[in-house]
Amino acid sequence: EALQRAIQETNTEINRRGMANPDFHNMGTTASILVLLPQGALAAHIDEFEDAISKLDRKEEQATTVDDYFRVLEPLAPIHRAARHLYQVLQEPGQLSLNAREILNMRDRAYTIERNAELLFQETKNALDFRIAKQAEAQSRATQHMVVAAHRLNMLAAFFFPIATLTTIFGVNLRHGYEEQFVPNLFLLMIVAGLLL
Repeated sequence: EALQRAIQETNTEINRRGMANPDFHNMGTTASILVLLPQGALAAHIDEFEDAISKLDRKEEQATTVDDYFRVLEPLAPIHRAARHLYQVLQEPGQLSLNAREILNMRDRAYTIERNAELLFQETKNALDFRIAKQAEAQSRATQHMVVAAHRLNMLAAFFFPIATLTTIFGVNLRHGYEEQFVPNLFLLMIVAGLLL
């Protein structure tokens, strides 16, 4: 309650200054808050890391697209770095004013967090690489089909273009004796030959 009141009072003051001075119009700020719990700020900090890794792990399990995997990797990279640095700091207990047992417990938790973050990062990156490779493979197959279709079209054009040119120049009105009869056999034969090619 006291924290909420302090944030509201600060927000009111920022709004008042923004209204009073045109240079500060639409001004905003970031609040950094430290709440000291009975077990200490460090334990709460480690809990936040564990929660963040758990949430990202659930997101990774539900991810199906490249965008989903990227949405896991983007926040995971800085968490992984911070967890590694936290573990390194806890390796040097002389800097902290806690008893040895608390330091060992927090150091072990920090190591577990750092290792879980590393594994999750690798797993997500591998899944992302796999998805990208699958999409590239599908695109390659589609391109191959298009190349084959273009080759067939080029073969048809190469076959029929000279014939069309010759018939344009010399005409196709050849006498064969069947002009008076409606027999589409010759026409159907040309269609079947075209479809087979």
